[in-house]
Amino acid sequence: MDRILRFVLVVALASPTLLVSSLEAASLTPSRPGLLRQVRAARDHGFAYAQHDADVRAMLDRGALVRITGDANHVVKWGVSQPYARPEVKLFVERLSAQYRGACGKRLVVTSLVRPKNRQPRNASALSVHPTGMAMDLRVSEYASCRRWLERALVGLESRGVLEAARERYPPHYHVVLFPDQYLDYVAQKTGTQVAAHRSPRLGETGGSYRVARGDSLWSIARRFGTTTSALQSVNGLRGSAIRIGQVLTIPGGGGGTAVAAVAAVATTSAASTAAAPATYRVQRGDTLWSIARRFGTTTASLQGVNGLRGSAIRPGQVLRIAGGSGGGGTAAEASYRVRRGDNLWSIAKRHGTSTRTIQRANGLRSSRIKPGQVLRIPAASR
Repeated sequence: MDRILRFVLVVALASPTLLVSSLEAASLTPSRPGLLRQVRAARDHGFAYAQHDADVRAMLDRGALVRITGDANHVVKWGVSQPYARPEVKLFVERLSAQYRGACGKRLVVTSLVRPKNRQPRNASALSVHPTGMAMDLRVSEYASCRRWLERALVGLESRGVLEAARERYPPHYHVVLFPDQYLDYVAQKTGTQVAAHRSPRLGETGGSYRVARGDSLWSIARRFGTTTSALQSVNGLRGSAIRIGQVLTIPGGGGGTAVAAVAAVATTSAASTAAAPATYRVQRGDTLWSIARRFGTTTASLQGVNGLRGSAIRPGQVLRIAGGSGGGGTAAEASYRVRRGDNLWSIAKRHGTSTRTIQRANGLRSSRIKPGQVLRIPAASR
């Protein structure tokens, strides 16, 4: 037995590629913690789950989903009934497939994108985020060089906290779940350009319309779109909760309805605004650089800079410095806020308990014009 073990070690050490491939394959193993991270990401992003085809159409109307078609570098498998996904996923497929073809000379094959819950296969997990549009399935190539390149790329991106990937066996495919905000931050850092145009709207950020389907209630529609029954009644002139099949309802957007995700984000921001930010933070299990940055009202780039990090990899127990932290319970640290679609300077000022003039002065703005993806400084003194 010892002789066999020594032989295996000698072969592995003599062939670094074999050792790396073995480690990478292990990291692509499906796991329940991985599924829970995906669900947590969908919740943190405020993503809705499509229950049936009507929900997919509504998400398309709101711009939460976009069509993904093939090009010179990738192909969407014939027979994919719902060739739609989040705009961030489209950007990911386009960038990854171009690199994939450059590496192994073949086109990347996408075998599945968004799937409403009523179209999920029987063996799908109850925790699957396919109905949110942030997941995709990629074909396992018959060419070893293509498999090796793709697996290394997925493992590398997973280590940076921008996605969760697993190699599934039945049927064989790579199941990839993209974490949209983290991925856009990663691309921005890589390219040095803003990619906010690829950001999908969250619940309650945009309006739209919805045709009532059988089994719907005002409460279920409000929950689906992250608003309230009273908001739906108000914008549609309804005196009660009675609706009928085929009726077209206006979905309030921006300030019209209260998105579940938006409420959570405001609560988190408010708590961080009123409490003193610590000078340091000890990483907990399940933390990511993005989630820590969001918690303390800063950016991943700022955390990387003050901690000398080259990537987004962190480990439980690691102590991070928080830029602007007081450490002794003094004044709260200055926060930052990334502008979302539908925001205006007045709504941001109101959310943070300050004034438009104060934000303009802190950011050197000559007018009230802002754009999605722009990062604004929120002065501590005003909060």
